[in-house]
Amino acid sequence: MSVNDVFPNLLIGISAIWGFSKALNLLFDKFKLPAVLGELCTGLLFGIIALFLAQGSWIEQQIAFIRDSEVLEALGELGIILLLFEVGLETELAKIASVGKEALLVALGGVVAPFGGVWLLNLLFGFGWSAQLTLFIGLVLAATSIGVTARVFSDLKILQTFNAQIVLGAAVLDDILGLILLSVISGFVQTASESLSVATIALIVFKAALFLGSAMWIGRKITGDFIPVISRIGRQDPLSFLLWVLTFCFLFAYLAHLMGLAPIVGAFAAGITLDQIKIKELFGKIKSVEDYIAPIRAILAPIFFVKVGLAINPSSIFASYLPLLLIVVACASKIVSGWLFLPFKTKMNRLLVGVGMMPRGEVGLVVAAIGSQIGLLDQNIYSAVLTAVIATTFIAPLWLQFLANPSIKR
Repeated sequence: MSVNDVFPNLLIGISAIWGFSKALNLLFDKFKLPAVLGELCTGLLFGIIALFLAQGSWIEQQIAFIRDSEVLEALGELGIILLLFEVGLETELAKIASVGKEALLVALGGVVAPFGGVWLLNLLFGFGWSAQLTLFIGLVLAATSIGVTARVFSDLKILQTFNAQIVLGAAVLDDILGLILLSVISGFVQTASESLSVATIALIVFKAALFLGSAMWIGRKITGDFIPVISRIGRQDPLSFLLWVLTFCFLFAYLAHLMGLAPIVGAFAAGITLDQIKIKELFGKIKSVEDYIAPIRAILAPIFFVKVGLAINPSSIFASYLPLLLIVVACASKIVSGWLFLPFKTKMNRLLVGVGMMPRGEVGLVVAAIGSQIGLLDQNIYSAVLTAVIATTFIAPLWLQFLANPSIKR
């Protein structure tokens, strides 16, 4: 297909993605639900519409183009790199340290419990999943969405409370552990055997930890020396500043790829190194790097999430009980994270923290998409996993709103 044939489809495809997802976002926003749900439901809606259309009709062809277009896939991947870059920018290591013990224990529980839950599910129901598949499903359910929980806590005016800070700190640690585990399990999948040697696992973990650690340390040293220069560029030429920041982000993503890690690991590390840069613009307004990145991320990331939603097979959601089982495991495995370390004395509200850890959101979706891309998750399992991710992203905000009012009084 020539460029002249692709371009009109690209125009109408992007218009449909932005238009429908924005309309659904406005609807969900009234119920204080995260915007990512509007984008996922847009893709799911496209898939449902396609089921009732005649093969080869104009609308069916446009939906097929959105689903199969490599150009849209590349744009969506750029959006996800920017999303993880933004997550890194929002990661405040000092705040994590202030609730370090509780956040670390909750994060460990929130990672271990989903793996155990998926393994138990496979054992009890005899699905016959391979070790790689079991681990990857557990990894998807181990992720916690920082953005969804932070938005709910902010709306409820409890973002700065002790419990909220534990959840946010644990969610960040979850993401860091998840990115390292993603590198390990991706290496696991690429081997022909059912197991990796201890030496191979240790090497992958070492590479991931070395990259994250050195990237953050070296990056902070470099940006520390050049913050005055970068700030001056930001004041004088915001566009040039944005291009330098994007260059930095994409370079780190490529370096992660060279080390055999997922590019999103590099983008996350790049974000952490730049999180303290503030730009004082004209009229005294202070802007952070996130303020410059957010508009581009808002343009590109919806393309990824709509394509993820479109990958869900609507008929498979009700064809088996697997989606329901995964929803139960996804919810229960995070709720228990507050209780796994009961012997430790703490003032935290264990149920509030557990529910706060429940929404999987963006990171879980990215990991699931990687599993589909490498051929590990077939369409039925992929649809079931995405259904569980979407369900937790609906359930958690509503439950948190119910739990938060009593916690405010205390």
